[in-house]
Amino acid sequence: MKSILLSIFILVLTHFTFAGYRIYSGATLSNFNINKSQPRFGGNFGIDKTWDGEPYSLALGLQFITKSTYTTGNAMVFNLSNQGYYFDALFSVGYLEAPLMGIIHLLSDNNIKIGLTFGPSVAIAILDNSKWYNSVHFDFEQDSEFMYKLEDRYHEADEVGAAGGVFLNAGFIAEYQQLYIELRYSHGMTKLGALAGVVMNDEKFRTLGIVFGVHF
Repeated sequence: MKSILLSIFILVLTHFTFAGYRIYSGATLSNFNINKSQPRFGGNFGIDKTWDGEPYSLALGLQFITKSTYTTGNAMVFNLSNQGYYFDALFSVGYLEAPLMGIIHLLSDNNIKIGLTFGPSVAIAILDNSKWYNSVHFDFEQDSEFMYKLEDRYHEADEVGAAGGVFLNAGFIAEYQQLYIELRYSHGMTKLGALAGVVMNDEKFRTLGIVFGVHF
């Protein structure tokens, strides 16, 4: 690991001729890697530190990004699923994410740059707006005593949800002078925990995002 970091440091010092910054904002569309997941829109904004060279560049950033999806027929963490009780859930998680992206320039002149982007990112969940909805088999609102008993266990399960994750990213970027647009696909490599009290198996976020920004 030390040799890899040293190699990256030497590469930055010897190859890249210009260092700058990028600020950006955009929209996301996310779902899980399962059939019962329906995509939902979110957003993101952030800032990158860039090291620019030819024919490739490097960007290290920090962004806030929301990833959301709606799922149906979820099994519960609690002992009700074996009785045939299921429910729908909206998963909405806000991540503080740090991507490290390489950029390969396919076209580069004085005013226009077009390239491919790729790299990993690590994230920690700082906002969880996930919620669950009444099952068609069981009306939770009509059984307040049951809900009181369930409340503590629900919060315990909710706390071990989407604590963070590792993502692999790839996309396309086009720059004109200082303005740029980037289309990026992000694939989750770590599965979620018991988010919002739902039994999670191998669910991972998949996100397609588009951002508009300024490079200076």
